[in-house]
Amino acid sequence: MTISTDDLCRVTARMLWQSTVTMIGTFYAGMVGGPVTDGDAVADLAEWVDRVYDTMDVLLSDDLVFVDLIIDKVLPTPAHLDTVPWPTMTNGGAAGDPLPSGVAGLVSFSTQVFRRRGRKYIGGMAEAQLLGGLWTSGCLTAMATFGSEAGTIFTGVNSGELWQPVVFSVLDETVGVITASVAHAVPAYQRRRRPGVGI
Repeated sequence: MTISTDDLCRVTARMLWQSTVTMIGTFYAGMVGGPVTDGDAVADLAEWVDRVYDTMDVLLSDDLVFVDLIIDKVLPTPAHLDTVPWPTMTNGGAAGDPLPSGVAGLVSFSTQVFRRRGRKYIGGMAEAQLLGGLWTSGCLTAMATFGSEAGTIFTGVNSGELWQPVVFSVLDETVGVITASVAHAVPAYQRRRRPGVGI
């Protein structure tokens, strides 16, 4: 099987906080170039999400363990591609007390589709990233970089082809190309969610 132009793939990023709480981040990207092999698609997407989280590494608690990446084709025909380890991420890089598992940074994404917005919750932060009830300036800068990496078209490291990050609605299967991202200074609360639900 190959991934062809306009096919949509999903990466479910799994992490474990303090050995008890599973945290999940869901990312979607559409193939702009192609076709590419399943193996190249998996390698491209794994490197992309790994790079996105690397922007936050030194701010995430060392109690946060990066478990694996579940990579699936979503459109036009759903198919599981592979489940792979994170290429470089292992644990968060910040020592000290962690924040509660529900407290998270929030990066929102706008798209070219009316009222189609995405949100990415970044859990597992270290307590030192809060100052006066808000994220520190360094944390905000890192969250803005996270949003840029998560929302900007990129070239796959294995395939050399272009991928477009998008916001995908599982309800009506609409796809919104990300046009901008905003890092929010006020801490958010990440709710419990099923795997595969998110932007």
